[in-house]
Amino acid sequence: MTLRRIKTYFKITSIISVTALLLIHWNMNTVARQKSGRSLYSDTGLFGRLYSKRSALLDYAQEFYSSHRNKVKISVNLSVNYIGKDNKNDHHESNDVIMPGKYAWIPYPVKRNPSGPFILKMNDGSVIKYTNYTFYPLTINSTYIINNPNICKDVKNLTFLIMVHTAVPHFYQRQALRETWANPRLLKSHSSRILFLLGRKENETVQRTLETESKQFQDIVQGDFIDDYHNLTHKGVLGYRWITEYCQNAKFILKIDDDVFVNIFRVIHTLLPKFKDGERKIACRFHRHVFMYRHGKFAVDPDYFPGLNHFPLPYCPGPFVLMPRSIVPEMFEAAKTTPFHWVDDFYIFGILPNEIHNVVFLPLGDVHTREETALKCYLGDKPCNYLASYAWTPGVMYTYWNSTLNMHTKLVEQYAVKIH
Repeated sequence: MTLRRIKTYFKITSIISVTALLLIHWNMNTVARQKSGRSLYSDTGLFGRLYSKRSALLDYAQEFYSSHRNKVKISVNLSVNYIGKDNKNDHHESNDVIMPGKYAWIPYPVKRNPSGPFILKMNDGSVIKYTNYTFYPLTINSTYIINNPNICKDVKNLTFLIMVHTAVPHFYQRQALRETWANPRLLKSHSSRILFLLGRKENETVQRTLETESKQFQDIVQGDFIDDYHNLTHKGVLGYRWITEYCQNAKFILKIDDDVFVNIFRVIHTLLPKFKDGERKIACRFHRHVFMYRHGKFAVDPDYFPGLNHFPLPYCPGPFVLMPRSIVPEMFEAAKTTPFHWVDDFYIFGILPNEIHNVVFLPLGDVHTREETALKCYLGDKPCNYLASYAWTPGVMYTYWNSTLNMHTKLVEQYAVKIH
């Protein structure tokens, strides 16, 4: 080995070692700040007075999850007794079955009766077989466990309803959104409200904590279905239904997941002008020709789209979607007659727009899904211009937010309220 190679080897080794030490230090610091509450609450600095102080609810939630993290097991009962009719399926207890590998996430047994075939009509006039079985989203007519019907009512002209898909235990994720870019008191020239959508977990302590959170913030809507990855379509249809029933005054629906940061100032400044009144447009990253898995976590049952290897329609991935509220009631009506599909993004932002027709997609290139890449952008020397980025690591939502406030000062001054 030559001297030059030895020097190069030691340089690379040194860089790797220093990087590893910095990452360990950053991780330890993050954990320490999380335990002390410093990284989770932004009650100092610019706009600090907008946000609520640390609440007793969140103290309780932290204490509960710290002591029960490895003890609590959520039981999902898939054999709930149910007699009656729902979603065009008959239920008679002993006759109900769950077919192995199919619909095991449904919160009560469902007998799947062939009554198809159902088809999808494409924009070019072609026809594709969808499925032979009838089953429709539970939330087209099920009850609300928790409802806050007045979220939109105190605003005459509501610019945004921020519709968030969240999970029951995600107390901190919801609070981070309330305290940063999605705070309803943030904007001065526009208005926003936030709606958290979730299902249920069969744990009484968690449910009571959720009910306390709902009473405190009045921004939660809970549907009567098991909160599970494979039930996200029910959650999405619940949102369409709630908007149709209770939020007719919103101009736009901004749908996100609870681990997504949005530069709301850039959305107002650069994205809203691309929407004209009356346009049936959906803005998102946009997916075409997505591979359809038949096995594993993302498996699509072979009864759906038999013979196809790719999803037959383009659709929006769910982390960030902006659309006019005017098309939501149409899509909710379409869900009543369009058989269920468990891949929620494909159903909510692919199949249903196709069913109501004349919807166009606006592809976005500045929605970033890699947290590591986004962090480099937000911690850089220049303003980060991403519209949206994942923020699933504790504290990262606040990092993005503080960077946005410090780097986008002109947009902040133009669109945010002033704090004295």
